[in-house]
Amino acid sequence: GGAREVNSVGVVIEQYASTAQDGAIEANGCDHDQKIMSTGWQILENDIRFNSGGGVRTANAMRLKGNRIYRNGQIGIVGEGTGIVVESNDIVANNTLGYSPGWEAGATKFVLTDLLQVRNNCVRDNLGPGIWTDIRNRNSTIVENWSVRNAGSGIEHEIRGRALIERNTCAFN
Repeated sequence: GGAREVNSVGVVIEQYASTAQDGAIEANGCDHDQKIMSTGWQILENDIRFNSGGGVRTANAMRLKGNRIYRNGQIGIVGEGTGIVVESNDIVANNTLGYSPGWEAGATKFVLTDLLQVRNNCVRDNLGPGIWTDIRNRNSTIVENWSVRNAGSGIEHEIRGRALIERNTCAFN
């Protein structure tokens, strides 16, 4: 939920019954009429796997580094926020429950971000897009990722917002 400065290091998070569009690691929540968004979470070197919805839902100033995010039911990483860093993760074989990739499924989907950084990740074999920014992602940096064999775009930047996308390897998507 709305907690601040949460750290998760070296934990196995598996078989959590997260719903679609929510993560087993859920960095923002809703209190009926008011959205509560956390800030400053550090998600480092975890195994996030076999969860029914999403693996991780992002929020402001969240850093995901060195995680293995794989075989989640809907999507590996989903979310929004300012100052998110997604770096050096393995994001593999997500959408095991066969959600529609055009809706929100596969490896990642980010909306309403500013200063998003997606760098040096291995994004492969997901049933849906690899790295997807959709709906007002401003000042995104997507560099030095390896996005292969995804059942959708390797990298897709959609619906407004400045982005630097360079030195990525995309193949067999």
